[in-house]
Amino acid sequence: MMPGAIRCGCGILLLALVATSSRADETADPQQLLAQMASAMRDLDYDGSFIYEHDGRVDTLRVFHAGGVDERERLISLNGARREVVRNSRSITSVQPNQLPTVFGAESNRRLVPLVPEARAEGLQENYTLRLIGEDRIAGFSAQVIDVQATDKYRYSYRLWLEKNSHLLLRSMLLDADQHSLQQLMFVALNIGGHVNETDLALSEVPARTIAAQAQEVLLTTPSEWKLGELPAGFSMSARRGPADATNNAEHWLLSDGVANVSVYLEPANTAPGVLTQGKISRGVLNVFVRNLNGYQVTALGEVPPATVEKIADALTHAAPAVAH
Repeated sequence: MMPGAIRCGCGILLLALVATSSRADETADPQQLLAQMASAMRDLDYDGSFIYEHDGRVDTLRVFHAGGVDERERLISLNGARREVVRNSRSITSVQPNQLPTVFGAESNRRLVPLVPEARAEGLQENYTLRLIGEDRIAGFSAQVIDVQATDKYRYSYRLWLEKNSHLLLRSMLLDADQHSLQQLMFVALNIGGHVNETDLALSEVPARTIAAQAQEVLLTTPSEWKLGELPAGFSMSARRGPADATNNAEHWLLSDGVANVSVYLEPANTAPGVLTQGKISRGVLNVFVRNLNGYQVTALGEVPPATVEKIADALTHAAPAVAH
């Protein structure tokens, strides 16, 4: 066979491979891939190192994760002062330099790896445009790249790289309305499906004592004195909680659009913590808006644009008499 024929044959084979890949991309369902990503992050065993770019700094971290019913994970900083966080089904323990370890109540959907959107199916495509935009290679793994594009100014967009076989998240970028990166993480080394040792999931040192971050919250079932008006499109309440000790009329509402989450704290003004009494504050992509209403402090915060927390805080009305001072 002549060399030209060989080159021609290779070219035809390459075109066939490209065409097959293109057809697979066209038939893939981005929403299904996002659901598979959520399952993979929860159910698989994996460990790896990743870089996390945020708030003008770059951190290098290592994660150990044991999936399944008794999901557990541990996150360790690899640069700067040593910090680590351990999570299980009951609690989250955070160890920071020169501080006693702090224990928080666990939430089933709170992950230690940042920039992993929940991507719940309800209303997702009404507020985001989902597109499979190509393939890439991250940490030695082939990846499918998905754009989760916000349709208005009330939410950020994501670009996600998912490992082709397991659908585990390999890289994530949070994007503003101009498609500029606000935060991103990327795995640089990763082991998927390997055994994670018990010692890898425990704190490096057993603390002599710990402190509790705050009183545990419980789900509230009694009628609320608060009402919600017009919210940013797609947002609705996903949970309503309050302090377990019920020492005051404080409530904690969780709102979501299926990807982005906002917390709203409703507390009597004379018991609300913090120094901000009115107005807005931003820390990286975390935005906070506080207003006083009828003797209460309303605080809305989340990794959403400033307009979102302000609109949500302004949507709250209080039906009960003013709190006595």
